[in-house]
Amino acid sequence: MNETSLKEFIEKLTLRKAGVITAETPLLSSGLVDSASLLQLVAFVEKQCGCKIKPRDMTLKNFDSAARILAFVETSGK
Repeated sequence: MNETSLKEFIEKLTLRKAGVITAETPLLSSGLVDSASLLQLVAFVEKQCGCKIKPRDMTLKNFDSAARILAFVETSGK
């Protein structure tokens, strides 16, 4: 998974035009991604990384932007 594929998925998930979502666009804290969408986003990340994300890791710190998601995946070794 790379930044481009993650942002493209988020744009489709949130029905935004291509190029609207940046690496730093707030997802959860802005309400752009709700709890149901978060589950779809987590499933996408798990599929792309071949990992399982624990519920305790589904936090603002880890999932509030594409950059945070990528950093979480990289630092957690997933």
